[in-house]
Amino acid sequence: MSGIGKKPRILFVLSGLGAGGAERVACNMLNFWASQQFQVGLLTLANLEDDHYSVDTRVSRLSLDIIWTSQNILVGLISNLKRMRMIRSSVVEFAPDIVISFIDRTNILVIASLLGTKLPVIVSERVDPREYSIDPVRRLARRCLYPFARALVVQTESVAAWGRSVTRSNKVEVIVNPIDVLPEPSVYANRPQVAVAVGRLAHQKGFDLLIRAFAVSRMRVAGWKLNILGEGPERPALQQLIDKHDLTNQVSLAGVVSEPWKWLDQARVFVLPSRFEGFPNALLEAMSMGCASIAADCPSGPGEIISNGENGMLVQPEDVDALVLALDSLEQNQLLAETLSDRGRMVRDRFATRKIMSEWNELIRNKLEK
Repeated sequence: MSGIGKKPRILFVLSGLGAGGAERVACNMLNFWASQQFQVGLLTLANLEDDHYSVDTRVSRLSLDIIWTSQNILVGLISNLKRMRMIRSSVVEFAPDIVISFIDRTNILVIASLLGTKLPVIVSERVDPREYSIDPVRRLARRCLYPFARALVVQTESVAAWGRSVTRSNKVEVIVNPIDVLPEPSVYANRPQVAVAVGRLAHQKGFDLLIRAFAVSRMRVAGWKLNILGEGPERPALQQLIDKHDLTNQVSLAGVVSEPWKWLDQARVFVLPSRFEGFPNALLEAMSMGCASIAADCPSGPGEIISNGENGMLVQPEDVDALVLALDSLEQNQLLAETLSDRGRMVRDRFATRKIMSEWNELIRNKLEK
């Protein structure tokens, strides 16, 4: 493998394998390393029954089932101490050369659990921490503990600037998400008049903005369908918005699906109306599958993937009118849509798994040498 001589023993730690972008990326990374005969393990804090994704059978799987709700601060502190003991014991038993953790809450627990073990830990923020609010105690814990990590991986240069404010500059690394290896997409002109959006049904993802835009767009008049894939707390509010605009025959909340690429392959347009992002997997996958893509130009992510008007369209975040104009442009101008579809597919090479994983391999090699 490029960047690594002797293959290290790697342990990944995640909260769980729910239907999230960070979990999906972690599984892809683990499966790639397993295919390259690395010794890899996955430790999850949640129960196996909560899994949405799966990992290669060559990945050693450990599950602690230690996620529960605490009634007060004191009980929460005692619970975290118990979690830390169990995490430390499991990690030491696996005896990795290096530990990788995703997402702030898990990162904090892992670093705290392994203090004094001398095991190198790489942590990664998977969303824009400047936009994603966490409670003051966790924010303080992150600032105190992140300097003990061997490296902090972020996904964009803009977030890297934040990273340098919480740990030493030479510990901050920018590594983008690798794209899945997917089948060749179907011919754009043969696809039905369907637009798709993918993500957790949460305020962050801005699906309320998309529904409002679709309601007054030319797509609605022309009989297009809009499928929103995902699940989350905003489902009732989004369904009310669909009902309010009399869109029940054109807009569907399809829930979590096992293979989103199949839906994307039967869509002409993909929309990412997020208020903020990390480095959106859904956008990469949609472009890879040949969807003409529209994305909100939020502070991190889409602007690093899309060159406006060349391989996709960028609009101002939370600007419904701008979304309407973008939807109308792709509905009326099929030549533009087909051009964006063709150029968007180039993300397959630009963010190829082997290329991005070589960057992870190089990072691990460098951190193990220190």
